Amino acid sequence: MHKVAISALAAACLALLFSCHPQPHNVRPPAAAEALGWLEAAVDTTEDGAVLVRERYDLQERRWISLYRPDCNVETAYAFLRAWEQTGDNPCLELARAIYRSIATFQNPDGSFPFADRKDRHVYTNDNSEVPIFLMRMARLDAGYAPRYLDTALKGADFLVGIQNDDGSWRVVDNDDSRNAMFTAHAVAALSMAAAAFPDRAEYERAVENGIAFIRTQVLPSGRVRTCCEVHPGTEYWRPPSSDQAITVRGIAMAEYYLPDNPHVDGWKDLRRTLLGWLDLLVDGSGALRNGLGEGINGADLPDLTDNVYTTAFGMEAYLWSWLVDGDTSYRKTLEGLAAFCAGNLFHSDDPCADGVWRGAYNLRDRNWDTSSLVLNSGKEGGSAMIYSGWANAPIAAMLIHLESNGPAAP
Repeated sequence: MHKVAISALAAACLALLFSCHPQPHNVRPPAAAEALGWLEAAVDTTEDGAVLVRERYDLQERRWISLYRPDCNVETAYAFLRAWEQTGDNPCLELARAIYRSIATFQNPDGSFPFADRKDRHVYTNDNSEVPIFLMRMARLDAGYAPRYLDTALKGADFLVGIQNDDGSWRVVDNDDSRNAMFTAHAVAALSMAAAAFPDRAEYERAVENGIAFIRTQVLPSGRVRTCCEVHPGTEYWRPPSSDQAITVRGIAMAEYYLPDNPHVDGWKDLRRTLLGWLDLLVDGSGALRNGLGEGINGADLPDLTDNVYTTAFGMEAYLWSWLVDGDTSYRKTLEGLAAFCAGNLFHSDDPCADGVWRGAYNLRDRNWDTSSLVLNSGKEGGSAMIYSGWANAPIAAMLIHLESNGPAAP
């Protein structure tokens, strides 16, 4: 574990503050308030004084998985900043800053972040894209720490530019060089924001152009992008096709939003609308996004399942950004339906570590959290027994707070 410049006394005070600080009930909507209460429980103060967020809770084994992932930590810090913005609750601000100070020490000299310090030093493109995205969002909310957030984000953006492949794609991870639309779209989203935040860095916009050009080569006649596991069997085989599609739509829409004067923007718009046509097919009557159409792409391609780890938050962003750049009211309606589904489908349990949360997957056929009849080993990666901080509870809660406070505006 990297050392953090914080005294033992200060760490103890932070731990006491966060363990005793009540769940922020005045956060709206109530589902977000409950999820934030759970996220507070996910915060861990380590022996060296770092304030970090655990990756997930295993409901089957009733234990925390103490992986300290930079992406999960930054997403959770952002959720607390959203709560602070809405309520003026200073402990939420201090918690967000403490998490940032701790996770910033994980950054490697080349600007990258490891998957999870101590446990796994591999460097994933998607995680290293989400960190600068959420740091730049945090900078918009917290002026006092904005220079720090932006400095860390700039280093991350430089890292992404440096590892882009000649064909415009990005690798999955340092030991898996397979190239697909979804991982590329993560980097496109991050560098679109960076290009707007740092307009003197022309290389960011060029990287976005080349990335979207690569994505175009990965679109099937149906309007669906080739998934990770279709490109390279074994890569992210647990991820449903809904995720690849939502993340790709979100990346292109963010490029349209942040780079509106780019000469390729009309082509980007046409491409995104094609991809949205397929994503629209997944919208369930409940408002949720189904995992897929049941085409047998992988074990997660199940139309009766909705995925809260890899799809839901990105799905909300896909429709939010599409609404912002197109003004099509159907996108806003889908966004609001998905948000309403999340707000009305929170899991409650007598296990205090699994109460008031979005579990990894939900059974749309039976309208409950028991997915065992739909998918084998449903408690595994992304399954219903896994409760994630980042990727699920933090970004979903943050989006619900944002929509409550600001409406469908840029997060």
